Amino acid sequence: MNIAFEALFLKKYLVVRHLLFWSLVLLFYTLFYGHVRGEYYKTFFYVCLLLPVTILTTYLAIYILLPRYLLTGKYGYFFLFFAYTFLFSVWLESIIFLVAFITIAQNKVANLNPATFDIFFLIVSMYLVVFLATAIKLLQHAYQVRGAHQQLLTNHLEAQLKLKEAELALLKAQFHPHFLFNTLNNLYGLTLEKSDQAPEVVLKIADLLDYMLYKCNVPKVALAQEISHIENFVALEKLRYTHRLQLYFAVNGCTQDKFIAPMLILPFIENSFKHGLSKEIGGGKLHIELSIEGNLLNLRVENTKGSGQEHRQYEAREGIGLQNVKKRLALLYEDKHHLQVIEKEKTYLVQLAIQLEEHP
Repeated sequence: MNIAFEALFLKKYLVVRHLLFWSLVLLFYTLFYGHVRGEYYKTFFYVCLLLPVTILTTYLAIYILLPRYLLTGKYGYFFLFFAYTFLFSVWLESIIFLVAFITIAQNKVANLNPATFDIFFLIVSMYLVVFLATAIKLLQHAYQVRGAHQQLLTNHLEAQLKLKEAELALLKAQFHPHFLFNTLNNLYGLTLEKSDQAPEVVLKIADLLDYMLYKCNVPKVALAQEISHIENFVALEKLRYTHRLQLYFAVNGCTQDKFIAPMLILPFIENSFKHGLSKEIGGGKLHIELSIEGNLLNLRVENTKGSGQEHRQYEAREGIGLQNVKKRLALLYEDKHHLQVIEKEKTYLVQLAIQLEEHP
């Protein structure tokens, strides 16, 4: 009901606009032609005879020639039919002139208004209105095209944003169970060994789950909070490896007022433990260094390879966790990150640079 009422209102509004436009044209013609002799009364009737020709020519131009030929690129047809329209309008003007000469001037040239006696002048004044109406129509079309393009662009951006949000949510949903599975495996190993460290591990796992399930369900988290989460994870792994692991873990720079997407750094560190050190009988070496310079975060993770497992481990590094974090980096930091995974003779090296934000 509201849509029908709105359509009716717009239709009436369009009719009113057209009536107003042609009323102004009628007034302009009457004043323009009648000011020479001051014979506005006679001029008004003469203009009333000419106005239908102007209206017909104008509507032919803006509702047929313009949309069907000019705006569709059929320029040859446009100029051809415009020439026919021009000749037709001149013929009608000539007939109107003869009718006015007989009826209004009573077959006497002296009774004619000099401003309306020149047929060339009449045609020019008529097409002045035609070109004005055409220009208005072209401006309206340009505005509508621009609005439609802007709406299409907005819809496209909204669709892309929703798609990215959906894909990001799916990646996080895939990553959380993957991370939880690996962490519980660590706890299971300690309980089998009946380690006294198991209670401490349970507390740290509780902290990790609290962060993973609740605190990281936001687009951005404080960098200090993310690093604290990483420290908890490294502490858990350190308990599991004990003396078999040679670990260097350092954080350099100021983390205050810096924000990052949650769970982006941890997969690289977790991957080093799972696919590198866990295969090394002696535990191996792990170098983790986080440095913050201004808004630039640099991560360096280097671990020794498992003996005799070089190629298989390199392929394993492309598991769910690493694949997901690469996709998340592409979605969240498309042009604001640089990632390198380098296979050396005895180690794997991950170097990641991310442009951080100062506001969440």
